[in-house]
Amino acid sequence: MCDRIVYEALHGRSDTVSAEHGVGRLEKEVLCITRGDNQLALARRMKAALDPAGILNAGRVMD
Repeated sequence: MCDRIVYEALHGRSDTVSAEHGVGRLEKEVLCITRGDNQLALARRMKAALDPAGILNAGRVMD
């Protein structure tokens, strides 16, 4: 709950609040706040292209 409040407060104010290694599992639920629909769609297309069988980090960040 606290994380969601922080991410909503920061929405639109910075490019990212993620660590340099990428999005963690705990940030999955706030991706819809920190990233736009187009960014999420692109990430899903890239994931599908690079991992068509869906076996790499299955269900971790991109469903």
